[in-house]
Amino acid sequence: MGDASDFSLCAGKLRLTLSPSIGGSISAFEWTDGDGRRPILRECHSPLRNVLDACSFPLVPYVNRIRGGRFAFRGREISLAPNMPGDASPLHGQGWLNPWSVEESNAVEARLHFRHGAGEWPWDYEARQVFALDERGLSLTLDCRNLADEPMPCGLGQHPYFPCGLDTRLDTDVTDVWTIDEKVLPVEKVRATGRYDLLARLTVDRLHEPYRASIYPQLPRMVEAARGAGALGACLSGAGSTILAFTDSMAGITRIEAAFFAAAADVDLPGRVQVVAPRNAGARVVSRT
Repeated sequence: MGDASDFSLCAGKLRLTLSPSIGGSISAFEWTDGDGRRPILRECHSPLRNVLDACSFPLVPYVNRIRGGRFAFRGREISLAPNMPGDASPLHGQGWLNPWSVEESNAVEARLHFRHGAGEWPWDYEARQVFALDERGLSLTLDCRNLADEPMPCGLGQHPYFPCGLDTRLDTDVTDVWTIDEKVLPVEKVRATGRYDLLARLTVDRLHEPYRASIYPQLPRMVEAARGAGALGACLSGAGSTILAFTDSMAGITRIEAAFFAAAADVDLPGRVQVVAPRNAGARVVSRT
């Protein structure tokens, strides 16, 4: 097995940089032309030191969260400790948090390997990523092989981060979606109807708001009232005590305003509702003295 320091693959105007020692991650993927370059995945610190700053990293042997770190498999109860500060549910498996070795590499291809010995996750397994770069793009394969003498549950994925600017637009074509709770865990599978904007998920705060709620106990009730009234998103504004709710229609304003007043009355919270419109220009000087 080869050295696990950072190295790059190049094909035409494409360059891919891998950081095997940082969770087998991608630390750069960009289009280059002479002295110019354009990131295809988000730009990272160089050298990469934290996997959460990477362009992409592998998810193995499970994807997303395991609620409370507990699950049952074939009559066996499995318990896993949290692996990310601030989140009680372990996330994304072991691969992203451990170094990978380089099995093979050349100018346009590389193969990374990770071996897990049974422990808290009570199954031996190995995982491989194969990267192949050509002038048309990148092909990436991730596989996992169970080395235990009994069946093992397994899920695989990649966690890419894309550059996002004012002109970025996202579009999806799905038939079903999962609703989520305040811990970003799935609750119910429902048909995808209407608009499933990302704003609702982007305004779910798992770090700041739980702490503010200890001194602002009405906060969760107010935020949920706005979401229940159809707000596209709702959250605490800064340190509070203002709560923001987003909508794109007059009917939405009416529903959210009524929900705010009703919830405030239930928790004996004084206040007022003010309707404002977002501005794209940012701060500006309105007068000089």
